[in-house]
Amino acid sequence: SLVINRQGIKLERDRTGDMWMALGSGDPDWELGNKLNALLGNPVAFRCVDLISQLFSQVNFQIEGQDADNDPLIKRLNNPNLFQSKQDFLREYIFFKYAYGWVFQKPIKPVGVKEISAIYNLNPDKVTYHKEFATRLVFEKNQTAELLKNKFKYEEATQQTEFSLEEIIPFFDIANGLSDDFLLKAPSRLHPIQKNIKNIDIALTAENNAIRKAGRFIFSAGRKGDMVGRAMDPKDKTNIESNFSKYGNANINSDVIITNAFLDQHSMHIPMNQLGIPESVKHNAKMIMATFGVPREMFNLDDSGGKYDSVEQAPIQLIQNVVQNQIDDYCNSLTSYFGLAKPLTGTLQHLSVMQYIEDKKAEKFAKMSLAIRNLKDSGVDYIKLAEQLGITLDQ
Repeated sequence: SLVINRQGIKLERDRTGDMWMALGSGDPDWELGNKLNALLGNPVAFRCVDLISQLFSQVNFQIEGQDADNDPLIKRLNNPNLFQSKQDFLREYIFFKYAYGWVFQKPIKPVGVKEISAIYNLNPDKVTYHKEFATRLVFEKNQTAELLKNKFKYEEATQQTEFSLEEIIPFFDIANGLSDDFLLKAPSRLHPIQKNIKNIDIALTAENNAIRKAGRFIFSAGRKGDMVGRAMDPKDKTNIESNFSKYGNANINSDVIITNAFLDQHSMHIPMNQLGIPESVKHNAKMIMATFGVPREMFNLDDSGGKYDSVEQAPIQLIQNVVQNQIDDYCNSLTSYFGLAKPLTGTLQHLSVMQYIEDKKAEKFAKMSLAIRNLKDSGVDYIKLAEQLGITLDQ
């Protein structure tokens, strides 16, 4: 087969002459190589997605009126396939979705069996589709049927398979179709922060280079005094070079050369405070965290720490503003794909961190009870007052 890979767009022509386009890597505006590797290789971006995936993977699935322990779909989600636990499966899903902007899942359903036997995440970078695979402006039912029969190619190492559109469950991080006319992919959340990711990588590389030069010196001929050069005994020259090389991070092959002339010494060490590395990393990290919706209290960028209440509320804020939205999107897509009579839902109320909300509710209730008791004792019509304030006393 012929493979063309230019400006981030990969095209492959098979033996029949058909052209296939890479769905995950076809992105001319992306500069940092494989998106998943860029995410995994950046400490700030990785930690943000890692926090989200950790919480997401602890979801408890449920269907109204169904016994979660015996429901076939929930049982499969809790034990998705032979190679992954529920946590591994869901965390992989989140990393794929955040790195590429979308991810497909493939449920395995043997012929003649109602229940699925396994479910897998498909790495978006391994998915290719036919060049004439159109998805917009489908007007008629027969066009829909034809579209659902279209095939994807999926290849990992030496294993290659094909799936039709009706066999996969698509998930999108940002609205699908924003990047081009193809509705089965979506822009990656990494796009607006790729310069921030790159800046952090450059800053950390500069820091590494500065550390490597610590303890390294240049000795050159000086112009001071009237010292007359004379031959140095070879043994003395070797001893001096050997002793100097034992300091700092000098290499065992010696970074020191001794000459016969009067010597000047120059340190190659660059003071860290002149590089502005911490400030650069902190500034770019804030932009990355804001893009992922991770509260600053969950990723402390300095030694200042945070207020106790803020630190306690940060995971709850992340759950309510980010993770729960991801859970709802996941459950809604599965509900639609499997045609469930009652919707699949997911909750994180069982997590210990959510106890903070219950404690706050109890504290609020106690204060209201005390206020009502005081009003009652003082003879005030507390029922009428509560109605004026919009407070329901029935609960």
